[in-house]
Amino acid sequence: MAVLSLLLDVGQPLRFWHTLIFWNRHSVLWEVTMSVAVYFSVLILETAPIFGQAVRLCSRWPRPAALLNRVHQFAPVLAVVGLGLSMAHQSSLGATYGVLKARPIWYRPDLSVLFIVSAVAAGQAITVLASMLAARLSPRAHVDDRLLERLMTLIGWVMVAYLYLRFWDTLSMTCTYEPGRTEGLQILTRGLLSFNFWIGEVLLGAIVPIVILLTPRL
Repeated sequence: MAVLSLLLDVGQPLRFWHTLIFWNRHSVLWEVTMSVAVYFSVLILETAPIFGQAVRLCSRWPRPAALLNRVHQFAPVLAVVGLGLSMAHQSSLGATYGVLKARPIWYRPDLSVLFIVSAVAAGQAITVLASMLAARLSPRAHVDDRLLERLMTLIGWVMVAYLYLRFWDTLSMTCTYEPGRTEGLQILTRGLLSFNFWIGEVLLGAIVPIVILLTPRL
């Protein structure tokens, strides 16, 4: 989904390969694209053993299937490499907005940290959701609910950290001499974007999930 979204963002998807051939080392967006491309390759390798266990592939082409299954022994290395690449492209994506000096609401160096923390929460949340759906839709999927509950508690505390960093990040916009920063804060908290910020992001995006995830009976 991320790769397809990037292809649409390019504007001319047929030129997606230009980034891989014509390197622009001064572009933050180039770093995002390269990180996502390599990360996508790592994900393909991580899922290769699943395809290697397919019955049809094992019966028709046993050698390629055995080769795909061997990739599983490199799973720990691929996991560490994938984690590094994931953090690289998330932080670079935040930096893409953080270097836009003409946008005082976004222009700040700590935006990369917010992107990483929110990605940690979102990645674990989608994992829990997929596991719960798989356990209820397929009898072959065996998921330990206690493990999911512990993971959901961890997500809740990550959201607490994100909410703290978000308020610190927002309030620190007043401690600067950058033109338009104070006006940007007023637009975000009391102006046109106040409903999006207080209701959409803070209440529904942070406080409600925190209460649900950190309350055992919920």
